[in-house]
Amino acid sequence: MLAEKRVRDLPDVVALALEVVRAGSAKTYRFVFVDEAQDLDLQSVRLAAALAPEQRDGLTLVGDGQQSLYAGGYTLKEAGISVVGRSTVLDVNYRNTRQILAAAAELVRADDFDDLEDLAESGSRHMTALRDGGKVLEVTAVDPASALVALVARLQHDLALGLEPADAAVLCRTRGEASAARRALVEAGLDVLALEDYDGSSVTAIKVGTVKRAKGLEFRRVYLPRVDSYQLEDGSADRELALRERRELFVGMTRARDGLWMCRVRSASRPDPAFGELQSPDRGAGSPADPVNG
Repeated sequence: MLAEKRVRDLPDVVALALEVVRAGSAKTYRFVFVDEAQDLDLQSVRLAAALAPEQRDGLTLVGDGQQSLYAGGYTLKEAGISVVGRSTVLDVNYRNTRQILAAAAELVRADDFDDLEDLAESGSRHMTALRDGGKVLEVTAVDPASALVALVARLQHDLALGLEPADAAVLCRTRGEASAARRALVEAGLDVLALEDYDGSSVTAIKVGTVKRAKGLEFRRVYLPRVDSYQLEDGSADRELALRERRELFVGMTRARDGLWMCRVRSASRPDPAFGELQSPDRGAGSPADPVNG
């Protein structure tokens, strides 16, 4: 049907590009560097290798399987790339404080992962954070509206204490949740920029968008208003989905350099007594900026 309509999707385009390069009809390079390699598919990795055909060390892949957001299902060996004796593990974390890294690592500690090699690695791998400090605050809301009230209150609290809007990001699982967060912040009079409109230039606004859109970025403080949106339990019918969901939340948490705030909407069937309860707006929002009681 795609052929009849003369339409190609992205995998088609990558496959065609690979054919062109292998046929010698495209420019090649001495060196090709690929970041976030764990999120490429097999044909894309083959294309990257084909672009640097002559230099033995012409291809450099940098990636972290623990941060993979998309299904892979292949190894570098299948792509015709051998890294035996030529790979290096980078285990020093320059971004996150120890507290933030520890909280994020705990989420994926029990999940094995792969770095495009044949052997799975333990999720409890060693990582070293060079900085100490920073808070990880978790609160529970009784409903989605309360979560947005808490988000606004927390941001207003932090901004009043000197946080620059440009240093803050609100990250969500879906575009719909990101849109709801943007509306709530705009209604509260805060300056907001959608991450999908962010081009990397300096802005004086709070960035709001999905975790996928924030991949590769970092912020002084990150706010995750709907942690409950993720399917984190292995009891689901699709365990692979739960693994990807945990990795995505791990990515969201590790966008934060110095501060991380997370809110989950309490399930009626699974109340969470560990965190202070937030009241719905029509019953009073309590003290959502309080780091102890939420």
